[in-house]
Formats: sequence, structure tokens, C-alpha cells
Amino acid sequence: MRFVISIPQFLSDGEFDPARFRAYMARAEALGFENAWTLKQTLGTSRS
Repeated sequence: MRFVISIPQFLSDGEFDPARFRAYMARAEALGFENAWTLKQTLGTSRS
């Protein structure tokens, strides 16, 4: 069985932290997730 994980897209403070993102993905890989997915919003309003 293969598992995937969702890549977080909303940040509470609005700032992207590359080190935190790398740590999140490294942990997901260590737990056995084979892929990471993200969603694209095509309808509705976007966050600014």
C-alpha cells in the first residue's frame, strides 16, 4: 500500500520558512510517505 501526504499551503503568519518545509518533508519521508501533493484552487477567492 502506498501513502501520500498533503503539502501544507496555509501559514498562520503568512511567511514561508524553507527550513521548516524541508523538515516537514524529511519527516514525511521518514514515516514512509512516497509522494506529497498540493492542491490548486481554480475557483473562488484567493488569499492575499
